[in-house]
Amino acid sequence: MTIRSRIALIFALMAVIFFAVAGTVLYRSNDNAIINTLKNDLNKTSARIIDQLDSKVIHLRPLNEGPILVREQEFIQIFDSTNHLRYTTQGAGKRPSVSAALVDGAKISAPSYVSFRRSENDRYLILVIRDDTTNDVIAVGGSIDQLIDSRSNIILYILIGIPLTAILAFLAGYYLAGRALEPVEQLRREAEKLKELGEGDLVSVPATKDEIADLAKTLNSMIIDIRKSIAEQKIFIASASHELRTPLARVSADLELALLEGRTLEEIEVLIRKADRNIRKLVVVCNSLLTIAKQERGEADFHLSPQSLDDFISETVEGLRREADHKSVNLVLDLTCKPLVAIDPYHLSRALENVVENALRYSPPNSFLTIRLVPLGDDKVQIDILDQGPGFPSDFIDDALRPFARSEKTTLDVTDNTSAGGAGLGLSIANMITEMHGGRIDISNNPEGGARVSIVLPKLTDAKALNAAR
Repeated sequence: MTIRSRIALIFALMAVIFFAVAGTVLYRSNDNAIINTLKNDLNKTSARIIDQLDSKVIHLRPLNEGPILVREQEFIQIFDSTNHLRYTTQGAGKRPSVSAALVDGAKISAPSYVSFRRSENDRYLILVIRDDTTNDVIAVGGSIDQLIDSRSNIILYILIGIPLTAILAFLAGYYLAGRALEPVEQLRREAEKLKELGEGDLVSVPATKDEIADLAKTLNSMIIDIRKSIAEQKIFIASASHELRTPLARVSADLELALLEGRTLEEIEVLIRKADRNIRKLVVVCNSLLTIAKQERGEADFHLSPQSLDDFISETVEGLRREADHKSVNLVLDLTCKPLVAIDPYHLSRALENVVENALRYSPPNSFLTIRLVPLGDDKVQIDILDQGPGFPSDFIDDALRPFARSEKTTLDVTDNTSAGGAGLGLSIANMITEMHGGRIDISNNPEGGARVSIVLPKLTDAKALNAAR
């Protein structure tokens, strides 16, 4: 069922409910008005009869049409002190219209009301009251035919009006809902066409400045984000394909050369070693892509534990000294402060290794690579990795943390592509891991020259809250 039909049905249902409630109120109000009017008339008649009896203005003859005058559709019966019927007007009959118990229980100044039904179409409301002077009981009856007729008419109107109201309300609701949803339908049609439209096309925003306009703005924002995400995904896939294809082609070429006849053992060994290096790069790239996929899906095995950050850095960097010595780069640790943090040692060590390996890659021989700890207020600490390489190109800094981001300017003289950093994934993975710790990575260049990568982490107070949230 369409939204338009549901709105129309709800509109019809509300109208029927309103009509039924209004009919019920009218029914009860009509009853009360007629009954109260009839009771007032009966009270006036009974008071007049009691005054005439007390003042001896009238003399009653038993069971006979006497001098008491009553209005049309009214009758009077008077019972003596022994509760016997002593007077009745024409139309009341010669039999009591009320029971002996009601006559016997009649009270002075406290009238009782009882319904009397002589036939299907002849019904009365009877007032019964006792005269304090003569001790007679007066029963004054008035026809309620008008009440019965009005009840029947109101019920008939309600029975006819409910389905008529439902139909009219449904049609009105269907029309109004259609008019109200027309801008939404227009947005739907435009969104449907977006599959065939160009990159720059968006849905039109109405000038109404209402919820529909806000919806159109939200749709446009979502479309822009989706297009951006798709574009980034295409770039990611293309970059991943390139990074996998190149070493695979090299491995294939090296193995084909190794299988040619006439190759010496030394030549075959050289080719196999080259193939082994490219295979290792493939493994590193595949593992990095798997890490990125797991972290984006929130499937990474992540556990925080309290650690002394200076000891953690010392242990992590110690494993990179052989590579630094191989490149003749001097690793310098400046760990004067000893902050306590909550980290996942496995993941954060990988992030730090990626950053340091990236710095080693661009560090010239006999240069210094400094790793230092800097406190940032009472709640954060910063790990600075400073090298003396060419630094980051100014137009590349904003994209340096994006997967597969590499600057041609800084890779011209780099021939070692065996690490994750060579594929442009090292800093991206490091940034993801840092964000999982509630921190961030800042990238800049030193005024004295070289690159500066800063890993900002929360101290243990904030890290506890992060761990509780996870």
